[in-house]
Amino acid sequence: MELQDQVLRFALASTITRQVFVYKSGELNVMMMFDSGAQMPVWCRSEELLIKAYPDAVKTDYYCDISGFGREIERSEVFRIPLFELSRGDVSFRIKDLLVARLFKPFIGCDLLLSETMFSKTDTITYRRNKRELIIAFDKIERPFICTAKSRNMETMGVSVWTQ
Repeated sequence: MELQDQVLRFALASTITRQVFVYKSGELNVMMMFDSGAQMPVWCRSEELLIKAYPDAVKTDYYCDISGFGREIERSEVFRIPLFELSRGDVSFRIKDLLVARLFKPFIGCDLLLSETMFSKTDTITYRRNKRELIIAFDKIERPFICTAKSRNMETMGVSVWTQ
């Protein structure tokens, strides 16, 4: 039996030149941006807003050294979201135990920077500039897969994030 492709389409914000779309999560409309150069997702707003968007998120004992954002390496807290989900209708993309760095970067233009590593098990992710949409295609997966940044030791993860 062959698995059928699942496709998620997100309309991109028309006023922003980056791959940013709005997604309802928890109590918030979250501005999400796909960043093909990022190795780990980054929440760019306050901890309070992170918990409103993902009420089950938990601060871990990990810290993360992040390079990018036009600055030197910065140390950030790391949160674990037990089940991260993007869905439209009956199509759902899930990641179990997603680790998310948190740095206060409101000037980036998004709340959550989505990393390339989050979509490593998808078939394709396409940014259609002329159609102003982001398309994620993947096989129907019966159970969520785990997506985490690799840690050097129990305390620090070194991660590069590149924003345009």
